Amino acid sequence: MTEFSATDRFFMFFPSIPLVLAVMALLALAAFSGHLAHRWWLRRSASVEWDFDKEGYVLSVSSGLLALLLGFTFSMAIDRFDARRGMVVEEANGIYSTFLMAQTFGAADRDRISATLVRYVDHRLEAAKNSDQERAVELFREGRTIKVQLWSEALAATRNLRDDVASQFLQTATDALAVGAAREAARIGRIPPRIYIALWLFSAITAAVFGFAFQGRGKPVALTTIVVLQTLALAMILDLDRPTSGAIREPQWAMEDLKLRLAEAPPSAYQPAAEPAGAEPAVP
Repeated sequence: MTEFSATDRFFMFFPSIPLVLAVMALLALAAFSGHLAHRWWLRRSASVEWDFDKEGYVLSVSSGLLALLLGFTFSMAIDRFDARRGMVVEEANGIYSTFLMAQTFGAADRDRISATLVRYVDHRLEAAKNSDQERAVELFREGRTIKVQLWSEALAATRNLRDDVASQFLQTATDALAVGAAREAARIGRIPPRIYIALWLFSAITAAVFGFAFQGRGKPVALTTIVVLQTLALAMILDLDRPTSGAIREPQWAMEDLKLRLAEAPPSAYQPAAEPAGAEPAVP
């Protein structure tokens, strides 16, 4: 996959503030429409006695169903967020294990693989913090190129080796790349757009029901409070589900710490210290 669909681009990169404001406007319009519908009904059936008990039932059912949908969708969003957060630590550990095992090879292979891993960490950090859709496509392609290069260098370093160290190194490198691929898929995948559309429409219908049912002098304050609270809940769900452009993003401390460790300790620091000249070998 090298391109994003129009739906992916919208939910990944469309600015959050205008989208949230549009949702708030939709809810406010629905609440006001419910108020107008109530006034129209009173004028049309002035001679009919209104049953407020049935109105309360409708209000309770609609608000209960909305709460259920909000809770279900929020649970999906927070589960995805926790999964992405765990993958950051898992990928950082996999890259560092690969880096350490690469130090067992000769200087040429060791330096090549180490440099590629450092470049890969920089790429992963930029991809996690990027919010521009055009750059996101470029980073996706660059990531593929780095992965191919890393695997080619790993195969070159172990071509003539058939020992346990070489086998373990290839397995570690494979696991690190697999976690990276799973992390990319988790960042691209999100709650299906149809669920968002259904949730927004149901929120609008519920706001209209509140606008129809609420009466009295405190009605504007009550409706405003409901619209604001619904908008905040919908905005939080949307933000949790937008790892590339939302304000709530998975922390990158594990990758940032890994970058510092790789930068502060050159490959030579992982090599065994040379024995002093004339020293007798240690007896096992």
